[in-house]
Amino acid sequence: MIPLVSDQNKILFYTAGYGDQDQVFSWDTAKTEPALIDGAVFNAKGNWKWLLQDKYLLLSSTDNTNKILDISTMKVSNVFKGMYENMYYFNGTASVLMKRDAANSESPFVVYDFSSGEQKEILLDNKSKFNNFTVDESINKVNFTGKYEESGALYSVEASMNLDSIKQKYINASSTSTSTTPAAPSTSTTTTTVPAQ
Repeated sequence: MIPLVSDQNKILFYTAGYGDQDQVFSWDTAKTEPALIDGAVFNAKGNWKWLLQDKYLLLSSTDNTNKILDISTMKVSNVFKGMYENMYYFNGTASVLMKRDAANSESPFVVYDFSSGEQKEILLDNKSKFNNFTVDESINKVNFTGKYEESGALYSVEASMNLDSIKQKYINASSTSTSTTPAAPSTSTTTTTVPAQ
């Protein structure tokens, strides 16, 4: 079962048994049988999670295929490839902030618009040194962090950006799909050196 909070007359669930795929169905309680949602499959070792409860469901497979299921239409609205270890949905938009495997990219952080498929990199100073982010909605901030070793010393870097600033620069503004200028953090990037262990 995939819980739907806002609609008590509809059930969302998935079943195993389509080869190595799990298939998502919807069932309107006024009808006698469930309806298969075309394309809403993920492999048996994959997973699902709400990007926004009762609105956008993310289906992820172990081959790094990700699908966005739009609950209002009960259709897969977008399919994209990538390994995403962290994801944050910007409320009121069709965009998420994601950390990806950035081996062949300048930055591991992207803002992805799943309605258009547009992807914009967030470039920070010391861009190759950052490898994680957390969001603190209580203070409206995204905190980017990273650790790396150089010349026998272990370094850590931190930068913070205002959520509204990210939305304005990467979501609301019309620009090319990849940002080419570093984003200015709302607090200075700090580097701390400690002896390597």
